[in-house]
Amino acid sequence: MIWMAGAVAHFGVANSPSASEAGSAVSYQRAQSAALLAALWGLLAWREFRGSGFPAKVLLALAFICLGGAIAASYEA
Repeated sequence: MIWMAGAVAHFGVANSPSASEAGSAVSYQRAQSAALLAALWGLLAWREFRGSGFPAKVLLALAFICLGGAIAASYEA
């Protein structure tokens, strides 16, 4: 389910009218945000990590921080 939500988000971003007007860096950043959106969807809507242990939640938080940091680092002002 996570991959399907990410694919839908990616296709929505890639086919938006602003994607053709934006530069390649902005389009790339929006496309990479689909993975973060899919992970958040799985975490919040489907509660995929309910009942998991503390180490798994720490690794999940680190994954979100790293992915969000990579997306933020690719941003060109």
